[in-house]
Amino acid sequence: MGRKKYFKILITFLCIFLIGSTVAGCGNQGVTGDSQGKEAKKYINIGILSSPVDLNPVDPGDDASAYMAKIMYEPLSELDEDMTFKPMLADSIETSDNTVFTIKLNKDAKWTDGQPVTTDDVIFAIKLICNPEIASMFASNFSIIEGTDDKGIIPDLTADISGIKKIDDKTLQLKTKAPISMNLFQNSICRNTLAVPQHVFKNVDLANFRKDPNILEPKVTNGAYKLVTYKRDQYIQMEANKDYFRGAPIIDTINFKIMPGSELTVQLENGEIDMNLAQIAALPLEDYDKIKKMSNITTKSGEPNAIYFLFINHKSMPDVRVRKAISYAVNRKMIVDNLYKGEAEVVDSFFTSNNPYLNKDLPGAVYDPEKAKQLLKEAGWDSSKTVNLIVSTSNKTRVQAADIIAENLKSVGINVKIQKMDHATAMNKTKNKEYDLTLMADTLIPVDPTYDLPFFVTSGNFCGYDNPKVDELVEAVKREIDDNKVKAYLYDLQKILAEDVPMPIFYATKGLKATSKRVIYGEPKDYGTFIDVYKWDVKQK
Repeated sequence: MGRKKYFKILITFLCIFLIGSTVAGCGNQGVTGDSQGKEAKKYINIGILSSPVDLNPVDPGDDASAYMAKIMYEPLSELDEDMTFKPMLADSIETSDNTVFTIKLNKDAKWTDGQPVTTDDVIFAIKLICNPEIASMFASNFSIIEGTDDKGIIPDLTADISGIKKIDDKTLQLKTKAPISMNLFQNSICRNTLAVPQHVFKNVDLANFRKDPNILEPKVTNGAYKLVTYKRDQYIQMEANKDYFRGAPIIDTINFKIMPGSELTVQLENGEIDMNLAQIAALPLEDYDKIKKMSNITTKSGEPNAIYFLFINHKSMPDVRVRKAISYAVNRKMIVDNLYKGEAEVVDSFFTSNNPYLNKDLPGAVYDPEKAKQLLKEAGWDSSKTVNLIVSTSNKTRVQAADIIAENLKSVGINVKIQKMDHATAMNKTKNKEYDLTLMADTLIPVDPTYDLPFFVTSGNFCGYDNPKVDELVEAVKREIDDNKVKAYLYDLQKILAEDVPMPIFYATKGLKATSKRVIYGEPKDYGTFIDVYKWDVKQK
């Protein structure tokens, strides 16, 4: 082999090696945030427990999906931890009669392809939410808008909604069927309206909307951060939208790392993640003391807002006596004391101790296995029947709670088989009513109980529960601006739900939030974590 040929081969090999090393280094940067450039880029790593079902801005598949969507697509407004609504895409939301609401969009808001965000995009998003082919989980919230039916649905995407009026490219008006409070309007409509680019989605196939490439991997968004990579069960990487209308974000990259709960503790301690997103990344209770003592971490306990409940498929268990028996059979206090060690409270309704609408005149939850057996006998329950209890494996403590619930139910004559599965599968099976029992959790909003109640108790819910009086009361609350009357309606509603037991509710957790001390600004909150994410900052390592 000639000397020139030898050096040519050697140089080629070295070039290939260096290129490969550079690609590997960039891949590592994508997850850890390390930079090989002249100026180190700023990054934050956030731990979450499960992969978002999707990145859908009009019908997110689960809570994780909703969080990711709201970082990329700006809502009109968002609820902050002080229980006030902060402007986001909308600069202002005003009304003089609590019926016509005027919304002015930020004049500088634009999509990442440079096109301006207009009222047409907002109206288009609302029409998608209310379209029967999409059947968004948010649709019922829009039933308060004139021109939608009692489920918030419109005939099709081409239909005009009489309660929506475009004033100009940056101003629109929404008219409600009856006067409602500003809080309810903001919580039901503005928090759930994420404008979508009409020029991108105008020809979308609604039958395959959830599989559209612009839903699975959105390229045109308007939020503070935009998607770079989504590796299911591994991580989601977002980069700063330098043209974000409220100001270029300080943090260059946000990485959402998907991992089991035990790994959250490990990575908080060694600095591989900077915080947990408490609502979708509960820290293992057995690690609380250890995390609180970490020298590199600050911690904060939240309010008891995350409610744990049991979806019951009413097709499998139509008899209210069986549902009441389940409620009596579960030892809530044992779960709270043994598993949560003071970081939860016993509840048996959607209204926790910090909720101003809690009806304290109703008797609390009672653990009475003998009463449960009696009710099952009266209902003619077949003790040889086996029911399946679905639980997501994303939360270790929830799985342990499911074990206790299953044992409690077996002790009174309900044979339970636990089915453990990933969160997305659990959600899909429950939504499609392919289940008997499902242990789930949701974070409810004290400032507006009607936000979650329609999803759980009005017609079309996951349980198959149907009580016209409940539907009537929920609608009455939506349309009432007198807080005393709202409270009266909600007191009556709680009485009915206590009697019907559509889904037993067991406890509410507080949730520990942990943040690295290298974070200068930004932290996980019960509400509004990402409201000012563009201002987040960290110390450079």
